Amino acid sequence: MKSTMALIRKTIEDKPELTLWHVSDFLECGRSDNVKVVFSRLCEAGFLRRAFDGIYYRPKTIENLGIEVPPSPNDLAKKIAQLHRWSIVQRGETALNALGLSTQVPYVYEYSSDGPYRSYDALGTTIRFYHVSQRYIKEMSPLTALYVEAFKAMGKDKATDDNIERLASLLSEKQIEWILDEAKNAPAWVYESAIRIKEEKNDSLHERKPE
Repeated sequence: MKSTMALIRKTIEDKPELTLWHVSDFLECGRSDNVKVVFSRLCEAGFLRRAFDGIYYRPKTIENLGIEVPPSPNDLAKKIAQLHRWSIVQRGETALNALGLSTQVPYVYEYSSDGPYRSYDALGTTIRFYHVSQRYIKEMSPLTALYVEAFKAMGKDKATDDNIERLASLLSEKQIEWILDEAKNAPAWVYESAIRIKEEKNDSLHERKPE
């Protein structure tokens, strides 16, 4: 029978580098205290790195540069949410960046959540969760919730033709239909922006259609 160490190491090796792990992911392999000891030893051996608060990952190195890269802040946020059973969606500058409306890298990665307000510092990055109503988070798909948060962050005055055209090029017809179907209870101007995107998408497809 394989040892707890061997079972955990094999499981981690079978997943991509930078996959995030927590003690609770391996309770079938042994008691939590034993799993913590294994994690500690794997870190000492350089096989794992600690992100924060009991969350670990297998490091990834860009070979030609010799640079080790960390997990993405969004993956860290998703792992935290998974452990606490929260539903989350990017908000503010984080949402604008995720949707392709901003190239600015957020200093603080912000999320709306159906959990409590929490802030975490991990790997040089701050991840912050803000409580919103559970109904708002869970009634929309992740894409539609992201769309609404991004437009709320951008503001009505910046829902310009340029941004509408940009999203029409980034989103597929199916994605636009999802947003139109799910965002009917969003602020009226946010929903109207989705209608403008659909119209722009239709116009662009018509222009490309061969005669």
